[in-house]
Amino acid sequence: MKKRISIAQLLLVIWMVVMVLAVVSNVRFAKTAEHPYHEKMLEASSLTKKAFDTIKQYKLDNGMPIVSEDKLKTGLIGEEATAIFTTPGNLHAKRTTCNPNWAAVIIDYFYKANLKSGDQVVFVFSGSFPGLNIAALAAAEVFGLNTAVMASIGASSYGATDPDFTFFDMMCLLNGKNVLKDRLDYVSFGGGSDTGNNFHDEEEIFWNEDLENLRTIEEIKSSIKARIDKEGVNFIYEPDFSTNIDKRIEYLRQLVPDAKFLLNVGGSSVGIGVDAETYIDSGFQDPTTKMTSKLSSFDVNKDNWGLIQYFLTKEIPVASMLNIRGLASDYGLAYDPDVMPAVGDGEIYLIKTGNLTITIIAIVVSVAVAVFYFINKRKLNAEEGQNERNYILC
Repeated sequence: MKKRISIAQLLLVIWMVVMVLAVVSNVRFAKTAEHPYHEKMLEASSLTKKAFDTIKQYKLDNGMPIVSEDKLKTGLIGEEATAIFTTPGNLHAKRTTCNPNWAAVIIDYFYKANLKSGDQVVFVFSGSFPGLNIAALAAAEVFGLNTAVMASIGASSYGATDPDFTFFDMMCLLNGKNVLKDRLDYVSFGGGSDTGNNFHDEEEIFWNEDLENLRTIEEIKSSIKARIDKEGVNFIYEPDFSTNIDKRIEYLRQLVPDAKFLLNVGGSSVGIGVDAETYIDSGFQDPTTKMTSKLSSFDVNKDNWGLIQYFLTKEIPVASMLNIRGLASDYGLAYDPDVMPAVGDGEIYLIKTGNLTITIIAIVVSVAVAVFYFINKRKLNAEEGQNERNYILC
């Protein structure tokens, strides 16, 4: 004899069918619309491309080589190893960040952080991803934000690794040609202890080549420091990490006392903290959801905190750009493309919205099913209890 399906079981089947149909319908009939800041995204990406082109032209005009690894010929890819390179870098990721449409991603971060024109923000850059740094500054300019910019000289492989044309020098060029208005406010060597203590004498890098006039790292640092002083940019040199962060926080309090957002680009310890990669996710981070076990587990040694952790504890949203493959996938940008993407190319410029009508119907049906289920379940429980008492009395 076949067992009959109970009303409760039937209701659960109906509920599952409704939910599956709702999900499929929402995906099938999702609407695509322009991002609320679509025009600003296009403007920021266009400005980023102009900055990229300016750097490339400067290199060409001054006989500076475009390295063979720079397959898109952007001028933003550096040598694998130089005196100021700090750690190994992923070439595919570096080439991916030479896409001007990353400025649109950063505009989306501003949107998620509910920023308005005139708001104060903090940028923390290393020399590892000069393209992303420039995209951030272009986005801030278009958005009308007041920035406090902290940058370091050191760069991982294929970043801004030329000791004579660092990211700092790129910014001096762009400022001098009035391509970008915002300037760097604070500069440090970066690298080990934020003092460049893992930089290299050139003979360490070029030991097997017959080159003359190889420089020591102290000579290179001195040359870079002289250029920084000439531009009147504040230089930070503090080997004690905790003291370094405290000083930076004080500088920021003076410069942007009402900062509403922090963007970190690259893996500098100043930004993400010491040994903090496992605690800090890439992308936008809402402090209301990020103050969880990840940050709590980092509480054991607050001396290792970088500026990201500090801002999160102050309930200020942050974004970190480090896992480039993941970020490119999230925002529909090409990973290591063979052709330079055009401005406006990428899913980031569009948003998908579900069908609200279908969602409302699914919710109503789900509530109705739940109500009927529990009423029926209570009735069945009562009947089973009565049957059990009758059985005992027999």
